[in-house]
Amino acid sequence: MAQTLRERLMATPYEPPTDARRWMPELPGECVAGTVTDIKTITGEYGATQVVTIDDDALGLSEVMFGRRVLQSWLEKHPVKVGDGLGIRYEGQVEAASGNKYHDYTLRLEPAAQAPNHGKAPKDPKDPFEDE
Repeated sequence: MAQTLRERLMATPYEPPTDARRWMPELPGECVAGTVTDIKTITGEYGATQVVTIDDDALGLSEVMFGRRVLQSWLEKHPVKVGDGLGIRYEGQVEAASGNKYHDYTLRLEPAAQAPNHGKAPKDPKDPFEDE
């Protein structure tokens, strides 16, 4: 006999929310850097958006929504996996040659196999990507 939706729902284990906070930079130079602990897709008013959770030594668990086009394009070209080191620095609003303004970011991906210390806080807070 086939299970009903209610039966399948009742058999689904509970997944408590994480303690992650949403990273929403406001000033150029703000950054988040650390180990990727989760990757999920959420669907909202503007369609599907990737959300990457980064465990940053200074900020703790931080969720980064890859909703802005600059971030979406980067993620399409650079597949991120749980365990990778990922750093994102907000550059502020910049003006394109066309005169349009957009939010820009600098990103650095260190695949897990190549990034043994990516979860550690940087030595120089001005350079979140400084090698140790």
